[in-house]
Amino acid sequence: DAKSKAYRDAVASLVKVELPQGFPNGMAFRMDTCFLVGIPKSWPKYKKLSPPAHTSRPDVDNLGKGLADALNGIVWDDDSQIYDWRASKGYAETPGIHIKILVEREI
Repeated sequence: DAKSKAYRDAVASLVKVELPQGFPNGMAFRMDTCFLVGIPKSWPKYKKLSPPAHTSRPDVDNLGKGLADALNGIVWDDDSQIYDWRASKGYAETPGIHIKILVEREI
């Protein structure tokens, strides 16, 4: 859908700036990600200071799939090269995605 494509395009353009060379072809990857969703303005101050676990939509696996697809052709040839992936999501004052990619070995 259009919203998913916009997400993938935005991620891809940001990663191209941060990692213009990508990684060598034929490598296997480990990836750690943390998806940060904005704290709702309607929350009381005590809840903003100590946010609960993010257990509502969007699902972490859907966020991750969009991210991995966005990095195809930029970081790796295909997201099938990821052999170990840890993902989490939470609330933060500044929404965003923290990504740590480790090049592990040749395939």
